[in-house]
Amino acid sequence: MYILTRRYTEAEPVIKKAIVLDSTMANPRKHLGMIYFKTNRLDEARKNFLKAIELNPNYAAALLGIAYLFAAEGKTVEAIGYVEQAIKKGRTFEQLQNDEDLAPLRDQKEQWDALMRKSFPDYIKK
Repeated sequence: MYILTRRYTEAEPVIKKAIVLDSTMANPRKHLGMIYFKTNRLDEARKNFLKAIELNPNYAAALLGIAYLFAAEGKTVEAIGYVEQAIKKGRTFEQLQNDEDLAPLRDQKEQWDALMRKSFPDYIKK
């Protein structure tokens, strides 16, 4: 709830406690990564997203977390690669189109549209 309401300072200790209680769960790592991403602590965000992926390689939200980082750093090719992996793990066209953290990547219209055409041919007219 703290993350959804952007109360990152309050969320951080709660999420860290969850990690201490069970370090095998990917979800708290992804959430901590988002807190760090939203508060511009990108190295810490990357470590937590990667740990979440290590714990659950099928975790599309953590894959998108890495994509957010690469997009924020202007590394479009790398970001697109992680979005493509997230699509293979179940992310939908609607989810990607409505994800505010993917806005910088959607601004790279040529690459974004190519990925959408390739991944969602029924949604995109060529």
